[in-house]
Amino acid sequence: MERLVEAGRYATVCAIGELPPTLQGVWSGTYSPPWSSGYTFDGNLASAVAALHPLGTPELMLPVFDLVDTLLDDFTHNAQRLYGCRGILVPPHASTHGRHNHFGPEWCLTLWTAGAAWLARLYWDHYSYTRDPGFLRERALPFLHHAAAFYEDFLTDDGFAPSYSPENTPADSDSQACANATMDLAAVRDLVRNLLRAHRILDLPGARRWAELGARLPRYRIAPTGELAEWATPAGPLDQTDRHTHRHASHLFPFWYEGDPAFADPTLRAAAVRAIRARLAWWRSAASDEMAFGLVQLGLAAANLGLATEAATTLELMATRYWRPTLVSTHNRGALFNTDICGGFPAVVAAMLLRSREGRCDLLPALPPAWLEGEARGLCGRGGVLVDHLEWTPTRMRARLRARHTTRVRIGLPDGATRVVTLDPDQAVDVTAPLTLHQ
Repeated sequence: MERLVEAGRYATVCAIGELPPTLQGVWSGTYSPPWSSGYTFDGNLASAVAALHPLGTPELMLPVFDLVDTLLDDFTHNAQRLYGCRGILVPPHASTHGRHNHFGPEWCLTLWTAGAAWLARLYWDHYSYTRDPGFLRERALPFLHHAAAFYEDFLTDDGFAPSYSPENTPADSDSQACANATMDLAAVRDLVRNLLRAHRILDLPGARRWAELGARLPRYRIAPTGELAEWATPAGPLDQTDRHTHRHASHLFPFWYEGDPAFADPTLRAAAVRAIRARLAWWRSAASDEMAFGLVQLGLAAANLGLATEAATTLELMATRYWRPTLVSTHNRGALFNTDICGGFPAVVAAMLLRSREGRCDLLPALPPAWLEGEARGLCGRGGVLVDHLEWTPTRMRARLRARHTTRVRIGLPDGATRVVTLDPDQAVDVTAPLTLHQ
């Protein structure tokens, strides 16, 4: 685990300069690399940069936002030309431009509209981890406004139609064109929450507009088989039933970052757990092969929900199938170099050790029994929390915490207890708790 965390961080840092890492980083080795070695926004890029904030290198996120700045005119053009909407429409793939023309008869990528809301989460997280009010005011909030303007125009009385769940198809349909993909509604719900928080922090008017957008969004749905459904419109005339034998897990978006408050409902939460286990069962099989970052999606969701065994399984599958002995990571089993799990693998490890949202951090939320002892230094949490040192044995955990600014934080401990502490930049706070680990 430790070696692959460091190998992944090394590759990611090497591949970031004025721009974020492309699909093959700086090592494509050919003038015609797969997918033009470009930027794939429906999963790869987000995975490649997933560890930058939690592992304490937020400055390396700035090239992501610099890249987006160069593409904004094309994103605006996409929204106008394809759907007649204001705001911005982020395509699944970009190379030398951001125009939404990377689609064809096999993949109807033109129907994917969640990209701007997903990028908006990266903007919000940069503020949440760094507590930089200038970034929030000057870069994050304008992007969030552009993103939300599109959804104001695009949403119909029936929700998201057309819609698309990358890169899956309902089990009883051969059409990727669908309605109300869970990823779409989850990403826009997240966007609305962050807009409301940004307006409150900056003391700006106009928040009611975004609350009204949130009220128009469809609700999550539980499939008849008990899993969180990948499409929120019930099966029926549209035949949108789930297909778990697939490499993407886009409907688990609510658990890749802070989590959606809707899942405080134990019924919904149990459905999400069932969805993770159903998708992971396919990944364990011989049928699974390509797109290693699908395991990152599952691992982050499992860690968020405290499923230590499932999260550890995603790491084991990535380590044994998608890393060569030379520490080169691949897209398929043993083939096709990609940088996406170089960021995704360390991000899953970090999420198992520290779960964070505004005002709360949980220590060792998904610690597997096999990790009997260990330590981590320099973990970071949302709300500007800094975990200078975290160590554990089979019987005890100890952590030393600070924050980028003075703040009160609720700390969740492995034994289920919580403590409210005041953290500041200069005075570290030690937290200890009993721990029970059995192999």
